Amino acid sequence: MKSFTQRLASSPAAARRVILAADVLFLLSLVFVAVWRTLVRDTWVWGAFTVHVRWYSNMIWVPVVFLLLHAVASYAAEGLDPAAQRGLFRYRFVPRGVLVYLACMIPLMVADHVLKRTDLDIKVAPIVLDKGGHGVEHHGREMLKDPELLWKFEPGSTVYGGKVNSLGFREREVDPRKRPGVRRVICLGDSVTAQGRPGYSQYLHEMLTNAPPDGGRWEAFNMGVYGYSSLQGLRLLELRVKALHPDVVTVSFGRNDHTLKPSTDAEQMALRLSPFRQWLYEVVCRRTVGRVLLYALDRGHRRTVVVDKTRAMRPVKDEVENYVLRVSADEFRYNMRQFVKEIRAMGALPILLTAPRRKIPENYVIGRVCLSTAEFEKGHDEYMEIVRQVARETGTRLADIQRVMAGPEWDDCFARDAIHLDCYDQEWDMPLGSREQRGLRCIAREIYAAIKDAYPPRPK
Repeated sequence: MKSFTQRLASSPAAARRVILAADVLFLLSLVFVAVWRTLVRDTWVWGAFTVHVRWYSNMIWVPVVFLLLHAVASYAAEGLDPAAQRGLFRYRFVPRGVLVYLACMIPLMVADHVLKRTDLDIKVAPIVLDKGGHGVEHHGREMLKDPELLWKFEPGSTVYGGKVNSLGFREREVDPRKRPGVRRVICLGDSVTAQGRPGYSQYLHEMLTNAPPDGGRWEAFNMGVYGYSSLQGLRLLELRVKALHPDVVTVSFGRNDHTLKPSTDAEQMALRLSPFRQWLYEVVCRRTVGRVLLYALDRGHRRTVVVDKTRAMRPVKDEVENYVLRVSADEFRYNMRQFVKEIRAMGALPILLTAPRRKIPENYVIGRVCLSTAEFEKGHDEYMEIVRQVARETGTRLADIQRVMAGPEWDDCFARDAIHLDCYDQEWDMPLGSREQRGLRCIAREIYAAIKDAYPPRPK
């Protein structure tokens, strides 16, 4: 019986068919490797059945086998003309395409293999699948669960004695359609923006309407939510604020950003994507190298990827020592810059606010928001200094409330937690406007001064 090479040598037609088949199988195997490595999921779920599909590294040798078969057939068939011996590789686009493929796939596969053996803990944001209205408890208050914002107020509900309006904020009822000729001020922030009976936005509204800086018509209202970080505020700005056409947006965040949680806000806040972008996002995120590339390209605007180099070195235990900052200092700096950039892109004026404080009581440690009161106070002051730096770097107006309320004459304006102001602890049974709120009125006065400086009186 003739050997395989002898048969090919004696039959040029058979050699041509073998070379062609080897080339086709070689190209198909390259496609197979690429599809398997990028598109095929490791786990498939059909109802109650789960199938795990494993990638074997020796699969990358399949294309090599077909390439060797081509070489053997080409060498054995000495009678073939050079074009037939080269098979599909006689067409220029084939070898060029293979080179491009190898130049892309080999570095990516090597990088993925190496990254899996590092201590990088890479997380990706979930994708919005539904907008379920199930409740979530936040600091003892019932909120609506929201995949993009994590939580929000329920319109029509009552929180600490304050009614939540139809827009979903603890504020008087506001018409989302801005009246012609009216300048609109929106106050973004956390619980200090949302608190009050009334809040500082209402005091600001009264100042602007009673003594308009430029003689025109003004209105102000808040879009503050208890517990929000700067990342949640930035997402709220993107989702809701732009459609309201503000002329001025005040930004007051930082109190919650440096508190500790089991995971960062970025890891929990979902992204809303089109079906194609959702598919592409899932494909890229299946591989470690894909998540790293997303991190390198995205740098925080959508916060698709979070890298924590230290988490892998921490002991695995459910204790506050193993918690992480909700928003790191670098992310907070980025978020504040994004506020300025996006507010200006809307054609509005940004005003940044710092947050005052007093000595933090020990129950903040018991509440698992920090390791110690000293650490919380240090983090608070660090994040407020970032606000000042961003204001200087971007030429943004700053209402430095922390410095204005630094003196002892303001001590009685703080609630028991040394962060919130005035009657925060008694607001649930406090009639609207029944007590003077000197701290909140001070914030409104500082914002009014910043607006007045930006909008001088109109010439008569």
